[in-house]
Amino acid sequence: MAKAAGFTCEAVRYDSYSAIFRNVVIQPMVDFWFSCDSGYYTKTKMTFLNSSMEELPKKLFDSFSTLQNVSLVDCNIKHIERYSLDRAGSLRSLDLSQNQIGELKGFVFVGASNLMTLNLTLNNISHIESTAFHSLSALQLLFLDRNKLGTLNAGVFSPLVALRGIYLNGNELEVLDGGLFGSNSKLEVILVQNNRLRVVDEHAFTVSSGATVSRSLISLQNNSIVRLDLQHVAAQKVILSDNLLQEIYISAHILTLLANNNQISNVTSDTSVAEMKLQVLGLRNNSITSLDSVGRLSSLSTLDLSYNNVGALRLDSFGLLKKLKVLSLERTSISNLQHGTFAQQEALEWLDLSYNNLDSLDMDILTSSTQLQTLYIDGNRLRSIQHEEMKKNFPKLTLLGLTDNRWNCTYLTKLVRYCNGNSIVVAKTSEALRNQTNVKGIYCYDDKNPIRDWNTTVQHLVNGTAQAGDGALEALLKSVMEDVRRYSEDQSDTANKTVKLEGALYDLTKQQLALQRDILAVRQSVSDVWLFLLTNRTTNDTTFSNDEIRRLVEGINNVTLEKQELSVKRMQLELYQQSFKVDKALESAGENADRLTALAKRVEQWVAGLVGSGGSSFLGQLGAARRDADSAGTGAGDHRDTALIVAVLVLVCLMMGVLLFAVYRSNRRSYNVERRRYPNRDSSLTTIVDNEM
Repeated sequence: MAKAAGFTCEAVRYDSYSAIFRNVVIQPMVDFWFSCDSGYYTKTKMTFLNSSMEELPKKLFDSFSTLQNVSLVDCNIKHIERYSLDRAGSLRSLDLSQNQIGELKGFVFVGASNLMTLNLTLNNISHIESTAFHSLSALQLLFLDRNKLGTLNAGVFSPLVALRGIYLNGNELEVLDGGLFGSNSKLEVILVQNNRLRVVDEHAFTVSSGATVSRSLISLQNNSIVRLDLQHVAAQKVILSDNLLQEIYISAHILTLLANNNQISNVTSDTSVAEMKLQVLGLRNNSITSLDSVGRLSSLSTLDLSYNNVGALRLDSFGLLKKLKVLSLERTSISNLQHGTFAQQEALEWLDLSYNNLDSLDMDILTSSTQLQTLYIDGNRLRSIQHEEMKKNFPKLTLLGLTDNRWNCTYLTKLVRYCNGNSIVVAKTSEALRNQTNVKGIYCYDDKNPIRDWNTTVQHLVNGTAQAGDGALEALLKSVMEDVRRYSEDQSDTANKTVKLEGALYDLTKQQLALQRDILAVRQSVSDVWLFLLTNRTTNDTTFSNDEIRRLVEGINNVTLEKQELSVKRMQLELYQQSFKVDKALESAGENADRLTALAKRVEQWVAGLVGSGGSSFLGQLGAARRDADSAGTGAGDHRDTALIVAVLVLVCLMMGVLLFAVYRSNRRSYNVERRRYPNRDSSLTTIVDNEM
């Protein structure tokens, strides 16, 4: 889902200069082609296409002195000799891009005093002499993109007093020296993107006269700058994204600053808050954890803090930002929003609170923001919001993001119907719909449907693991177990999912304990090293103090306590494992008992069959056998022994069944006694996680 916050695009191309400059007039180029074979040309323009020449032809301007626009693109030119343009007084535009020029020697452009545009893009230029641009006092646009420039002489651009834009993208520059553009007071656009810049002098963009000259655009995007001081820079827009910046100093004369994808933890300035003019600040994907410095920039109208671990917001975090219109807080680990947090944002029009840890959202928190037009609350844990008076409180609201929450399908239907009836567009996910319940493309959960989608929980787990602590991880696991318990009572397949999930939670808990154990080992090693250093100090060392000993003792005590806590957690984990084995054993015993019961029934059926066989009872057979023995003498002794053996076998089987049943009842009773002895014991991993919280 794309979110258009109104931020200006950072990718600046040289062919869009007409929309950047102020009052720059470039001679239009008419598309007429010149053929070397036929000799067609115009009085204002000549174009060579795919020709092959070693150097810029000097005779060209001897024969055609009125040429104004010349294009020699991809002609394999390797050299520009001195005074090659001696007779090019009428020349306004020269395009030498996509050639093989290796260097620019001194005075190579002498004679082209009216040249306004010079394009040297895509060559092999690695060196420019300090007098190379001598006599180009009318030049306004200079394109040196995608060459091999590693260094620039401090005064190389001094002759270009009329220069309005310079493009140095895609080179190999590592340093920008102070005073590099000191003579270019009219210079508005400076693009040094995609280089290897590590050091930029604080006076690199200032003029030598000391006057404050405001540039239109300065872009140092995609370099390796670690520290940058912009105290002396005046510009409408500065782009510093995709560097290695950790801290940045800004001046009061910068209106827009984009520093996304860095490591910035602080934005500072020596200028008083009242004098700051910064209106747009982009700090997406940095290391901002505190809003103390950002919250002082009272002139801000646009602020992007997304993908920073900001955490809990104070009531005064945005207290001074009364002009704020656009605020992005996406994925900033916000878990609380209190009444008064946005009390001063009466001009707020665009707010992004997506993919945070919000369990609830009281819309009255935004009561002051009556101008709100766009609100994103995607990717949280919201189950409901007060939507009945949303249009009344926010009459200009036209877009609402709702995806990846925990909406009940019935409630979500009412919410979407309300939005449709009040001309509020509901933002939908851009991915293809899966086989899951949804309302207008927004996933929801149906209480009557046992199928649950775990994508939201897994997404929170993946996105938050790198930044969230143990508490947040345990909260996620607890949320997962709540969902499992909700559906495990009704459906057996959900019970199977519970077993698998508990196994996964057990593995995660085990890995967490192992990680804590390793951390404690490292801390123990540090304490041992520190103790060794202290013991080796002499008594005359003045740096030896009781505070160091106290800190060492406190550190050792903390490590000891944490080791004990870790041992308790490991015991709980082992207890859970053993109780799990006991439950499995009892389950197996129950299955065996069922089998014994079935076997006893089969024995009873067998005995009943014996008793009813032959139309007479088993006792009758025994009486008959005795009478036959009395009458027939010892001849019937074999029959009598057989009957007695059968009777003994039946009795033995019955006794074995009773004995096994008694053993089972005894084991079951001992386990129940143990459970009564420890009433507070709960062996489930969910309880362990809850207790830890």
